[in-house]
Amino acid sequence: MPALKEKEMADWLNQITTILGEISKCEPLRLWSDRSCDTPPIGSPIKRKPGLILLDKKYYNELQDPNKQTDWAFIRSFAEVTRSPEASKQMTDTINAKSYLLFLCQHDRRFTLALSFTGDRSVRLTVADREGIIRWNKSLVVGQSRQHAQLFLRILSFLSFGSPVDIGLDPNVEIDHTGKCVAITVEGKRFVVVEIIYSLDSIVGRGTRVWVVTHGTMCYTLKDSWTQHKCVDSELLMLEKMLLDDKLTGRVPTLFCGGEVKINGVVDCTGRYREDLPGWSSMSQCIHCQLVCTPIGEALTEYRSKKEFINAIKSIISSALPVRGRSASSDVSSDISPSPLYIPPHRR
Repeated sequence: MPALKEKEMADWLNQITTILGEISKCEPLRLWSDRSCDTPPIGSPIKRKPGLILLDKKYYNELQDPNKQTDWAFIRSFAEVTRSPEASKQMTDTINAKSYLLFLCQHDRRFTLALSFTGDRSVRLTVADREGIIRWNKSLVVGQSRQHAQLFLRILSFLSFGSPVDIGLDPNVEIDHTGKCVAITVEGKRFVVVEIIYSLDSIVGRGTRVWVVTHGTMCYTLKDSWTQHKCVDSELLMLEKMLLDDKLTGRVPTLFCGGEVKINGVVDCTGRYREDLPGWSSMSQCIHCQLVCTPIGEALTEYRSKKEFINAIKSIISSALPVRGRSASSDVSSDISPSPLYIPPHRR
């Protein structure tokens, strides 16, 4: 391991990656860069400077242009380096903060991987997901033993040669060249994203995001969340039961498709890589769920006062007709059929 300077560390890691590629006769998918150690990447309201960043090879080559800025939306992993012989609380906190930024800036992020290098020639691994943070706190000293060296090479190979799914990305979410989410596939149906209307910005927890999406000529809401194992069936069963009551059609959220997310035929959950942890219970795992529903109504924030909102709720309860919905051909609400529903004066 070279002296703990970002430029030398990035070159060293890339040299090992190149050798591994020559041995396995595989082209690396990603390379390490020190471009962010002095200048924080764009795309986040919070300014942080990862010591090293892992980038897709194409994006890595684009960044050879000194005028191009690094964007959080395209950082696949990161690493922190320190001359201190031990991983300090400050390093732990900064890894947590930058893991949070990956979740904040990447709508296809399922979990994050991060490395840390310390002055005693140690390497540590951190995994962050919706259930919490896992740390390999045992010092993995490069060169101390063959076993340690092999484990380090496995981790590095995983990051550099693994598929996007392996490093925490969702293959069902399409991201364009600007890092924006443009489409999401649920149960084989492709939904084009119109706008995001809600986002719970956190690492641990449901991490709920809600989009307005279109499929064909219809508009829907698409809810993406990580639900605790014991609660997964409750929301889905409730929506499925409402489908059986014709009187509720158009008056309550109507399930179009969705449920547990599967990747390569396996349910996407935090338990896939936690099952061997001492003391871990499968009941604490979070299951990745996506639900697509209709109709689309007005956002609650559109109401100008509590009185206006309460009058609308009273009207919905007393009405026997469907609520106002939105079609894919229009960006504004339209009446499905004549209805006595209360409509705020500023939108009449």
